[in-house]
Amino acid sequence: MAIKTLLKLNGEDFTGMILTPFKIGRPKLWGDDTGRLMSGEMTGTLKGIFPKLTVIFAPKNESDLEKLCNILDTAWQTIEYYNPIQHKVVQLGTYTNDYEVSIINAVPFFDDVTVSFIATKREVKT
Repeated sequence: MAIKTLLKLNGEDFTGMILTPFKIGRPKLWGDDTGRLMSGEMTGTLKGIFPKLTVIFAPKNESDLEKLCNILDTAWQTIEYYNPIQHKVVQLGTYTNDYEVSIINAVPFFDDVTVSFIATKREVKT
């Protein structure tokens, strides 16, 4: 099966701007009752899995970079990505970590931009 769209941000396809592979982390959030007992046994309540996508963008020009930064500078994003567990494109509400734009002395005068998109809600299995 060929995957045509790997990643959309706020409804816009960014597949052509990302370097692959991009990483899909599956961080688990555990409840307050979680920990090791003196017996060495681990107990606790799994609250959910909050996907985290780490993506390297390679903007081709200043216009691409500006479009990307404008989205990354917002508090929240809607991301659509191919989920290999569900075998389909899924939508996820996210926020982003800090990111940096490296300025270089050759055209296009900036380097790739790496950013992590972190889910605002736990993953719901369908």
